[in-house]
Amino acid sequence: MTISPVQLARSPKQIELKTLNLDADKRFVLWWYGAICRPMHKNHVPRVVVWFRQLHDDGMLGNFFSSTVALTSLGQLRMGSVWENKRSRVQVCYTKQLFNVNFQEEHWTHARSSAMHRNGTGSELIPQDVYPLRFGAGDRSKLLTLKHDQGMLLIPCLEFLRCYGRDQEINRVLTTYGWDEVVHRLRLDEPVTHMSGVRVVDLPWFATDPDAHLLSHLRYDGFTQRKVRGIHAEIENELGPPSSGNRFAFPTIGPWFTGPARIEVEGLEISPGTFLGLRITGYTVPLKPSIHILRSEFPKVGNEEHSGKPHPPRKTREFGEDEITPIGDDLTPDHGTEMLVIADPSIRMLEAAPVTKLTTDKSVSRGSPGPAAQAAEVGAPGEAGGSGKGVGLARFVSDIELEAKGALRDLWNGLQHLQSQHPEILTLLGWFSFEGTTSPNASQELKLLSLGFPEEVEGGNLFSARAKKWVYMYPDEPTKPRGCLVVEVGSPLVHGYLFEVQRRIVSKDSDTGAKEESYCGLAIKTPAGKSPADWIPEVLFQIAEAEGIMKTALANLPSLNGQDYRRSFSNSDEVAGQSTAANALSKLDITFPKRSQENAQTKRKQNPNG
Repeated sequence: MTISPVQLARSPKQIELKTLNLDADKRFVLWWYGAICRPMHKNHVPRVVVWFRQLHDDGMLGNFFSSTVALTSLGQLRMGSVWENKRSRVQVCYTKQLFNVNFQEEHWTHARSSAMHRNGTGSELIPQDVYPLRFGAGDRSKLLTLKHDQGMLLIPCLEFLRCYGRDQEINRVLTTYGWDEVVHRLRLDEPVTHMSGVRVVDLPWFATDPDAHLLSHLRYDGFTQRKVRGIHAEIENELGPPSSGNRFAFPTIGPWFTGPARIEVEGLEISPGTFLGLRITGYTVPLKPSIHILRSEFPKVGNEEHSGKPHPPRKTREFGEDEITPIGDDLTPDHGTEMLVIADPSIRMLEAAPVTKLTTDKSVSRGSPGPAAQAAEVGAPGEAGGSGKGVGLARFVSDIELEAKGALRDLWNGLQHLQSQHPEILTLLGWFSFEGTTSPNASQELKLLSLGFPEEVEGGNLFSARAKKWVYMYPDEPTKPRGCLVVEVGSPLVHGYLFEVQRRIVSKDSDTGAKEESYCGLAIKTPAGKSPADWIPEVLFQIAEAEGIMKTALANLPSLNGQDYRRSFSNSDEVAGQSTAANALSKLDITFPKRSQENAQTKRKQNPNG
């Protein structure tokens, strides 16, 4: 099959990449990952050559253009993402397929088109009439080739790095440093207490809970150590010393464990029985042994909301699903500037070993708080150096993705689950309407408040032209206004409301299914001395006028005490929506005790909503 003219679907990314040297008034499809380049400074973030093709207005593809970007940015620069003026809001629709494979070494290997071209086999690894590359059959990029029942799956090696660290700092460490430094930075030499039948791993501050699967194997498994150690060694060997003049390396990156596995990719069939996977959307990790995570955290300090991890004690700023932050990935972050957490596209963990967790709060004083964290004007990955430049540390993190039932239903299910676990904390939970709040069961259809208002309201506001279109579920059929789920919540000390807008389904095709629009939610504490009828209608109006962007709506509601929140996920979630619900309630100062030494997977099996 061919993909030109291309079909596009909404897939917003969270960065404006300052270093992209592409014409601002044209659109470009990220087409291919090339070589790893020699970094600009020793131990800086490795850089990658990425290839784009111009996307014309008629959907046809044009010439090739290249740019170099930081390795840590590849989660935002997915193959197929469309970039215009340094931003990406849509991506190419590919076919999604799930493959049953085997990671035993005899079932996979690495290949590249240039090797096949030189040895005169007469065949092309990637047929250039189907998916042309800048250097054609002479392309030197390495691909992982995996056998499956119906043929062969090809995945570019740099894309397979998605199956390593969920936090891109892990992948930076693995590709930047020698083994001794890797061991130190990933805390693989940290003493831990032995537990029978369980692998205990002490995670570094930046690692996510799902990263425990890789890091536990890296600590205990010789095969994993051998494969991971080889990545940096190969990069260093191919680049050689600066005097060698070698500028490019093509590392071999493949499975880090052995045995049966499943992998879900988006791509296209390039020849009968051969599928080119361009975007990994799901994968399995080993099902045993069980893993026990150790974390050491400091209590949050004052009103600055410093990170609870031991290092760095920075103020953190997260971004909603439709927010964008500038990234200068050729810059160096400051010491003492806020940390920017950027959400890479989520990826499903199809199967995984059970994980338990023990978090120890350190009561050791950090000393005086020091100066307030400087606001970041731009973010950058890697090692901090200097101060006063306004450059924040950028973390790129990919969330896990559970089986979802839609943003609104997931939030409600998560809230119900939290109340069932902590009824003494979440004492009030119900769907709000102006006739009263109800506490329905999980199977009832969600009750939403309409975001469509009469256009002429005496003394009231009128929607802008854009909002008039946005407010309907089907813009071409303005008969059904969007709804907004309004949830009334309360604890012994706090009372408030959560607002979630109804999402349109962004259709792709029969192979890739459908996906909802991405929006943040809004949490507002009940204003003193006011009834809901006094202020909730204005909230609904501002949400509609802001086209669902909660931060914008909140800016037009200065008298209300509220915060937006984004969807979130955790490997320890027992139902889809649990982390989102906890995150939303935390904005109202309703918090829950940390779960320690719980087997999340067992709890999921016991929960009918899991």
